[in-house]
Amino acid sequence: MHEALARSADAAARQVGDPARMAQALVALADMPSPRCAFPFGSAALTGIQNARSDQRKELRRFAPLSASTDHTKAT
Repeated sequence: MHEALARSADAAARQVGDPARMAQALVALADMPSPRCAFPFGSAALTGIQNARSDQRKELRRFAPLSASTDHTKAT
């Protein structure tokens, strides 16, 4: 148990995010007229989302012809 706590504390000490800056961002979001419901706090979260979306776009492009092939043919 002590090893797990030590690993957790070590990981927290190496985190990129600054809790005080996150709090400031939360206040800024709260002051916005239409804030996002889900917000990526930190560069690591942002990069992860960007990478996932990039992979999704590649997958959509890959299957776009097959997807479009299911449309009705135009009547002449």
